[in-house]
Amino acid sequence: MIAMSEGASNGEGLAAAESPQGRAFDRETAEHMVRRAIALSRHGMRSGEGGPFGAVIVKEGAIVGEGWNRVLATNDPTAHAEMEAIRAAARSVGSFTLRL
Repeated sequence: MIAMSEGASNGEGLAAAESPQGRAFDRETAEHMVRRAIALSRHGMRSGEGGPFGAVIVKEGAIVGEGWNRVLATNDPTAHAEMEAIRAAARSVGSFTLRL
C-alpha cells in the first residue's frame, strides 16, 4: 500500500507503507509507483477513455499490472483503474491469485 496525504502533490506526504508480507517500500520506490499511477490517469483522461484514475499493482518491488479508468471507452461499469490493473497483473503473473 502507498499512502498519500494532502501535501503529496509536491512530493511531500508520501509515506512508505508496510506490505502484508512485512516489507516496506522506500520513499523513492513509493514515489515512482505513485507517479506512474498519475501518468496512467492522465493518459486515460487525454484519450477520453474515462475519468482521472490510474492504478498500479506491485509485486516484490516491480509493477506487474497497470490500469486506468476505461469505463467510457468500454461501456463497462467495472472497468475502473484498479480493476484494469488487477486484470493486467493476473495476466502478467499467469495466476488469478497473483501469488506466482
